[in-house]
Amino acid sequence: MQSLGWDLVRADVDLIERVWKERWGLPLCSVGRTFMPRDVEGRALVMGDRMLGLITWVVNGSDAEIVTLDSFVEERGVGTRLLTAAEEAIRTAGGKRVATYATNDNLHALGFHLRRGYRLVKVHQGIVAELRKIKPVIPEAGRSGIPIVDLWEIAKPLA
Repeated sequence: MQSLGWDLVRADVDLIERVWKERWGLPLCSVGRTFMPRDVEGRALVMGDRMLGLITWVVNGSDAEIVTLDSFVEERGVGTRLLTAAEEAIRTAGGKRVATYATNDNLHALGFHLRRGYRLVKVHQGIVAELRKIKPVIPEAGRSGIPIVDLWEIAKPLA
C-alpha cells in the first residue's frame, strides 16, 4: 500500500488517553476486562502534524486483543494500514491469534474485519448490560437506532 507520506509512530500513554477520552470515554470495556491507556500498546498513523488514526492492543501469551481502532479519515486505507501494523507487532511478540470486539450495532466494523480475514467466532449475548455497570455512558442504542445489547467476538489466526 502506498504510504502517501504517512508515518507510523508509537503512541504514548498521553496520546492514547486523549483519543480514548474524546472518542470512547474511560475505561474501555471488553469481555471480562477493562483497559486504561497504560495497559495497551499503540500505533498512530500521522501525516506531518495530523493524526490520521490510532490502533491499540494487548498481547497475553499467544492471544492478543485489538482494543481500539480509530480512523479519522475514511476510505483512504488508514484502518487497514493500522490493523496490518498491529498484526505484525502482535506476531513479533509471539501472538498466534488476534481478536477484537464490536457492539452488535457496528456493522461497519464487522464488515471491515471480515474483509481482512477475521471471522465472527462468538456472540456474547446480553453482555453489554454488565458492561454498563462499569461504564454507564454506553448508550442504549447505536447506529441506525439498533439497541446495543451484545458484543461480537471477531478473530483471526496469525500465521
